[in-house]
Amino acid sequence: MGCCESRDKSKDRAPEESTYQSFMTYTRPPTPANYEIVEEAKSLGLKPLNEEDKEAYERYLYIESLENSNSWEKIKHSGWFDISKLNGTTKYDSHTPVSKIWFSLGTKVELSIILDFLNEPKKRLSWDKNFKTYEIIDGNFPTNYTIYFLIKLFAYKGDYIEKRVVAYDKDSVVVVYYSVENEQRPKQRWVSRGITHIGLTRIRIVNGKIEFVIIGQSDPSSTLAKLAQNVGIGLSDEWCKKYKSAILEARKGSENRRKDTEILEENKCSCK
Repeated sequence: MGCCESRDKSKDRAPEESTYQSFMTYTRPPTPANYEIVEEAKSLGLKPLNEEDKEAYERYLYIESLENSNSWEKIKHSGWFDISKLNGTTKYDSHTPVSKIWFSLGTKVELSIILDFLNEPKKRLSWDKNFKTYEIIDGNFPTNYTIYFLIKLFAYKGDYIEKRVVAYDKDSVVVVYYSVENEQRPKQRWVSRGITHIGLTRIRIVNGKIEFVIIGQSDPSSTLAKLAQNVGIGLSDEWCKKYKSAILEARKGSENRRKDTEILEENKCSCK
């Protein structure tokens, strides 16, 4: 046997990823794609994100690249909720922290309810008490529109103008949002005009349950608010609890109304 045949051929193979490296890059196990929520999205008139809005799609791809990086530091963890902070910045801003929230509803809920309580002004204000004002000022709600909202927390008073695009991509429904200028809402004295550099809410069905990923980078343009921003990121589980509670309560009400309708229909049939 020649020297070329007798040498250790294992050295010719590409080096395997180390156990340590695998642990560092591991987040959650991959799950089979479930396109059921995309079919719901289509029934509601939503379009693919790359067709609905090109700029929003470009920002979405950038946010995806951040999400897939290994630079996230977990701040809080529970069975239904995680929050992480990016150890780094974005190309849009080099100072403001970037947060990522994952949470699960623990069940499956109609997409229309989920989007209504996230985006429709009256329903959003019914549970999210951070807002003093939340209104649609331009565009085509509920798919591609501009919102204005005012936040008043303790001594901080700030407002934002955001473009919001609601669409779908692959197996997810996505809401992409970022700050824009709008003449309908000029800057006000004594109100800090904040800037949302990047924002994404992604909704998927995983193992029969609705899961959310929310990634955002916002600059409140206020020294006081910036000092409290890291604390606020850590308290995001309270926001998620309120949103989750509002969704599940609405689903319960929807199911009760459906049962009442079925009973009425049965009574009509029995009377014939």
